[in-house]
Amino acid sequence: MGWRQAGLGVLLMLAPGINAGFAADSAALEQRAREQYMDGLYGAADESVRAAINAAHPEDFNRLILLQGLIASRLAADGANAADGRAILSMAVEHSRDGAWPRPVIDYLLGFKQLQQVANAIRGAGISNEGKLARLCELSFYAGAFAINDGDRGFAQRLLDKAEESCAADDPYRLLTVIERERLAMP
Repeated sequence: MGWRQAGLGVLLMLAPGINAGFAADSAALEQRAREQYMDGLYGAADESVRAAINAAHPEDFNRLILLQGLIASRLAADGANAADGRAILSMAVEHSRDGAWPRPVIDYLLGFKQLQQVANAIRGAGISNEGKLARLCELSFYAGAFAINDGDRGFAQRLLDKAEESCAADDPYRLLTVIERERLAMP
């Protein structure tokens, strides 16, 4: 994101076609990172999500940093010399004042908000019911995945159940939830 601060971001905003190309690259890289994560290729997923962050619009930063935090947590859990996922989220919060969704999920994972507080805010948000369910899906997925990494298997199971209940059939977090439930079932 540093190159955006150096002025290239202004150039990209003035050239929408170029900016759209970066966004498409970012979306493809994000999709690749999710697929690599699901395949257990955490190092490759980390590289892909970092590239997605560099190519993304600023409004996509929080969503991508959540994915990077999850990937880093898996790398660390597997014994790789990687930063803890919450440490990555914490560093990102210091550099981003954007409070837009999914920032409340990051705030929960860092202990700044309670899970119920975030869920209640979602339910009271002025968005469609489908949008509310999508946000509950994302919140429940990330909270459950991080709970697995924290060793709280019972809490993780309840959260992943909630994610599966909330996620639409075509939501990428639904498939990620299935993967995390499989991981949870392993000894």
